[in-house]
Amino acid sequence: MLGLGNGAEASPYLSSTVSANKSNSHLKGKRTSRRQVKRFLTEEAVSKLSESSLAKRKQIIEAAVDCFLELGYEGTSMNAVADRAGVIKQTIYSHFDSKEKLFTSAIHSITMDYVRGEIAAADVFDKSPRHALLTFAKAIFRRHDDPRFGNFQRTMFGETERFPELAKIFTEATIKPSIELVTGIFSNKDEFEVDDPEALARIFISSIVHYCMQQNLLRGREILPFEQERLLKQLMRIIDMHRKMHD
Repeated sequence: MLGLGNGAEASPYLSSTVSANKSNSHLKGKRTSRRQVKRFLTEEAVSKLSESSLAKRKQIIEAAVDCFLELGYEGTSMNAVADRAGVIKQTIYSHFDSKEKLFTSAIHSITMDYVRGEIAAADVFDKSPRHALLTFAKAIFRRHDDPRFGNFQRTMFGETERFPELAKIFTEATIKPSIELVTGIFSNKDEFEVDDPEALARIFISSIVHYCMQQNLLRGREILPFEQERLLKQLMRIIDMHRKMHD
């Protein structure tokens, strides 16, 4: 069991993760901790905002996502976001001190915050790690099935040649926390026998993300159609090979 209780709550538009100077290797050989998963679900600085401030933040981020989708990163200005959100520009700067920070929060909003909400809604914390992995995988599938998310990916990928820092932001905001969370699950010595939890986590996540991108962005549904259930079934069989037997 994960043994995490019900104390970790997800909030939309909250971001997370560990500091960038820490390597994923610190997770190896350790059990999934309550603090680790809570860190995946929340960000302390944002969670301390008042309800009205959170609502205003949400309003700004939703407007920013629309602007980035419509105008691209370079074409989006703080003035454009302010006009779309119906606020003055100073209100945006009270929450985000740069367009880069706003873009980071937009990425969180449309990617990991959705996944965090799915995990929290499924109440996985008192259930098995296998259930947590299934919930995580299905959340990624559903996110990638959303055409708006696909459009956001295309916008971001199209901008990375001129703005390489966007790729770094995306990796920090999505890939890194996902790998850390799944690595932590595989590091639970009571449930799994895995000599390299991070490698298995990367295999698990990469298989899902590659499938989603190939099917949704590269016309795979037309050229190489393949059911999500078949992929997930085989992935879970691989995971089950590493699980310890329980009575």
